[in-house]
Amino acid sequence: NLKLGCQFYPERQPLPFKCNLTSSRVSQGDIELLMASLLTNDTAASASNNSAPAPLAAATNTQRPPWSDFDGEVSIKLDELALKSGQVFTELKANLNISEALLSVKDITATINGGGLFGQASLTYDPIQSRAYRVASSFVFEHIDPSLFSKRTYSKFPVQGLFDGQLKLAGSGHTLEEAYEDFEGDLTITGRNGVLTAFELDSRSQLGLIGAGILGQSLNRPGMTAMAQAIPYFKDMKFESFSLQLVRGKDKQVRIPELKLMGDNLCINGHGAIAAGNLGKILDHPLYLSIGLGAKGRLVDHLETLQLLGSKTSEDG
Repeated sequence: NLKLGCQFYPERQPLPFKCNLTSSRVSQGDIELLMASLLTNDTAASASNNSAPAPLAAATNTQRPPWSDFDGEVSIKLDELALKSGQVFTELKANLNISEALLSVKDITATINGGGLFGQASLTYDPIQSRAYRVASSFVFEHIDPSLFSKRTYSKFPVQGLFDGQLKLAGSGHTLEEAYEDFEGDLTITGRNGVLTAFELDSRSQLGLIGAGILGQSLNRPGMTAMAQAIPYFKDMKFESFSLQLVRGKDKQVRIPELKLMGDNLCINGHGAIAAGNLGKILDHPLYLSIGLGAKGRLVDHLETLQLLGSKTSEDG
């Protein structure tokens, strides 16, 4: 169902073109095959027709971008785009501008399970600069269910709810890969009326907590009783609002300047960092997190018994 309408002018270099790509349903693999075919054909044509001296990029040991022999526009309209990870975007629209100096994707809009994605991205190339490649992107998403992007199978995903967010990235490098790996930026996420599950309790664990509470009372161990009665509050933490901010700076460390959860009985306010230089291994690096805790209702008594709360009371109690 993939329809590609193009106008080419093969007598001119770089190759001018204008394309319209439409489809009722297309996969990520289809797009990759199409792009690989176009780039391979163009590279072969350039190698057979061009005997001119190598461009300045060769003198600076910078490889020219794979799209450098194109100069044109692509309009994309897809009813469905199925990613390899399993997610399906619907009503996807975007406009591409391609030249040796610029690859930009503007007016990106898409929906996924009722949520929305909007943004733009660009990649510029200047062989005169020591870091010839520069990338920049900005995206906004609204009403997104985070479980859609999980690659793992959960009996219950640890975060439930709908979230909004904004992502901004910028980087530079000698190669495309280096520019993406070098990026600096920030991600802000906010959510409302959801549930954060810190851990799961099976029936055996629940019986164990009940037994610990009874044992604590019989042995006059208030700390044991308070612990048994406080733990369930942290199992499924319902929240009225949630906010998280991640920032990656020049040192390539991912900082967490804000982590905040406001719930019916619980308030969590934290900050920290992830000591990750390589984003591909971010989950393999230690997380440093400092958390402040607030409580309401009966949970206050349990946490005070455990000496986990101070004497200060906020405006909202």
